[in-house]
Amino acid sequence: NFGAGLYYSNESFFAGLSVPYLMNNRLASPEELLTMAQEKRYYFLTVGQVFTLNAQVKVMPSALLRVQEGNATTAEVGANLILNDVLTVGASYRSEDALIGIVKIEVSQNISAGYSYDHTVSDIGAYSNGSHEFMLSYRIPYTKRCHTYF
Repeated sequence: NFGAGLYYSNESFFAGLSVPYLMNNRLASPEELLTMAQEKRYYFLTVGQVFTLNAQVKVMPSALLRVQEGNATTAEVGANLILNDVLTVGASYRSEDALIGIVKIEVSQNISAGYSYDHTVSDIGAYSNGSHEFMLSYRIPYTKRCHTYF
């Protein structure tokens, strides 16, 4: 299978549209008569904007819409507070599913590290303690410095 997408960004805005799996696949177990599953195509649309409040503080609201054939549409809305272009602290809400907290630090011009926690608020929360995610990013040096907000 394969996917496709479009992404646009400038210094303070981003938008993207993607279809990670363009083909609908049928998955069958060896006991095909007992269990059968299908991968359904899904689409992502994302958008966000960085607003400068003052020289030290920026805020970046964003949204993500996920549509999957045959399933309910889900949305995620959130905002990040960016302090001195070094520390990012944010929160998001995924419709009927999770509350998300995130923290990220720019260790150097090319390295950043972060952590996020998804607290499940849906029915599956009775069986889950949420999820922890750790991030380490390295940006390859380039003569033109790229924005690092997204």
